[in-house]
Amino acid sequence: RRVLGREEPTPGCGPLLGGKHAARFRPECFTPGDLPDVEPRVLLLGETSSPKPVGSSALAMYEGRSMWRVMERFLKVSASDEEKGSADHATLVKTAVRSGVAVWDVLAEVHAPRGTKRAKRAAGVAGAVGAASNDVVGLLERVRTIEAVCFIGAKARAAFAKRFGGDKNDASITVENVPGEGVREVSLIVLPSSSRANARVSMDEKARAWREALLR
Repeated sequence: RRVLGREEPTPGCGPLLGGKHAARFRPECFTPGDLPDVEPRVLLLGETSSPKPVGSSALAMYEGRSMWRVMERFLKVSASDEEKGSADHATLVKTAVRSGVAVWDVLAEVHAPRGTKRAKRAAGVAGAVGAASNDVVGLLERVRTIEAVCFIGAKARAAFAKRFGGDKNDASITVENVPGEGVREVSLIVLPSSSRANARVSMDEKARAWREALLR
């Protein structure tokens, strides 16, 4: 939508995660019982967000993202889902959550297709420290089962450093556990970008690196 002749930023989707924190962090797209009740061990973090799904099912979150093409190569689909046939998006979402993987993005605004005017404006906004960010550190503080943040490419890692401090080469971040129960170190890992544009890394190489990091 537009406000006073300018396009209003499109808010992105909340975090995809299972367990007891799911309803708190993604109430706008939460249906009780739609995801496995598994606490995440790893947060897979992209740069710019995806649109909120139509309706209220978390099974439609982050649909169409290239990351699923990589993860479908190593995620083990449950026997009940396998009987239904191919690994569709909802099945991949449930399998990722069952494997202890949560998904979110650094920036809160939805990714714009390359070449559009909104994409060019977004590129400038993405480089600004004041750009709207998701509360990634707040998520890490409250979901203490997360042991590592895995970035989908160097751009996501650089955006995280710009907005939450530290250097883009830091191997970990110190997180204060909420409520006031000490601190812990969370590993920071940069994965090969899942984008087709990252043709220097084969799909097999991407899947191998992702598997090692996400299913640790």
